[in-house]
Amino acid sequence: MLNEALDCRVYAYAALHGLYQVRQLNLETQAASLFENAAKLAQTQSGNAELTVQPRRRTIRQSLY
Repeated sequence: MLNEALDCRVYAYAALHGLYQVRQLNLETQAASLFENAAKLAQTQSGNAELTVQPRRRTIRQSLY
């Protein structure tokens, strides 16, 4: 039986851990900056200075593998 789907998941997981360690990747910081940029863009397009975009809190679950 072929295991391409499992192989892809394992490779992606290994790449993510490599980015965490080698490139000091911080996904929380990246997500926060994206939401800030989205809020600024929405404010400039609508002209409403009170508009804010709140990021959703998501939990990263550990894989059982």
